[in-house]
Amino acid sequence: MKIQLPASQLLDVVASVQQGAAKQTTKPILSNVKIVVEGGLLTVSATDLECAVQRTLPMEGSLAAVVDPKRLSAILKELGTDTVSLSVDDDTATLKSSSGKWNLPSMSPDLFPSLPEFAFDDVVEFTVPCGAFRRCCKRTHFAAERRENTRYAVTGILFEVEPSKLRMVATDTKRLAVDEVPCSTGDMVENTDAKKPTYLVPLKALQLVEKNIRSDDEMLTIKLSPNNAEFSMANATIYTRMVEGRFPPYAQFLPKKMNVRMELSREEFAGKVRQASITADKESQRVDFKFGPGLVEMRAHGAESGSSEVDMSLPGYDGQEFEIAFDPAYLATYFASVNDEATVTLKVTDQRDRAVFTCGDSLYLVVPMVS
Repeated sequence: MKIQLPASQLLDVVASVQQGAAKQTTKPILSNVKIVVEGGLLTVSATDLECAVQRTLPMEGSLAAVVDPKRLSAILKELGTDTVSLSVDDDTATLKSSSGKWNLPSMSPDLFPSLPEFAFDDVVEFTVPCGAFRRCCKRTHFAAERRENTRYAVTGILFEVEPSKLRMVATDTKRLAVDEVPCSTGDMVENTDAKKPTYLVPLKALQLVEKNIRSDDEMLTIKLSPNNAEFSMANATIYTRMVEGRFPPYAQFLPKKMNVRMELSREEFAGKVRQASITADKESQRVDFKFGPGLVEMRAHGAESGSSEVDMSLPGYDGQEFEIAFDPAYLATYFASVNDEATVTLKVTDQRDRAVFTCGDSLYLVVPMVS
């Protein structure tokens, strides 16, 4: 069993699925990827039994192996555009190039779990351009809870499906990110009189979808059911079980009336925040802002880190003066998520209430720090 192809081509396929392998598991085979060549296709698969991904590539030949994706990727990265051959003999996978040979342990492909066959009952199916979906992911999932948390539901991304629209929501209870993307939902949602369907999709599944997008113009087909989801593109499919639990009623936390509104240059404001945060105390991670007509003053200090004073002109703001404090990391991740925007709008009620940044259909709510 042997195949031959450019190292960069094999690397692209392996790298796009390896995040689907289990990070910590009592079943070592789940930390590997399965590589199969048959029927004119090379298929690379990974699963942790909750989430699964497979990517295909046209390829003639015959091969079946289960190998460590990190070690294989490390070798392929070093070989660049060299042509490599991959062969399997019993429990060894051999990779060869013009300059070297590497023998990697290969577990039995028969022991690798089959990709989950999810039962799709009560399915909502729709399509969305990959580029628009990726942008929506970028603007939301940074706010999801990544730590082990008793409120397990906030580790997922809420999908709200409406006629011709998908809304995605993420929160770690200290910040909230919302964005929308147009989609083709057909009659499944258009004709229902019930409240809009909602689903909790694991962050890992969305990261795998992003990793496997090759063209913004490609269409992504999404199937959602109460327990499972499937995301499929031309040469990749991601399956996942849904996150269990009840997502917070986020709409209740959006301020109804905001007294202050101003337009900010995203790039300039983000840069000034970074400058001020250099001396922020490591424990409190706090930058204090004083907004006034035509100017915002940013201050940070720490017992051992020193202090900083950074000003930025606000020629378009002539409203009331107010003070507010934020964790600069919460601002940095948001501004990075909307780095294709020139300006963002900041809305606040007062220095102790939530602040809201908006641009287009994107909304970001962050809870200020209090003394």
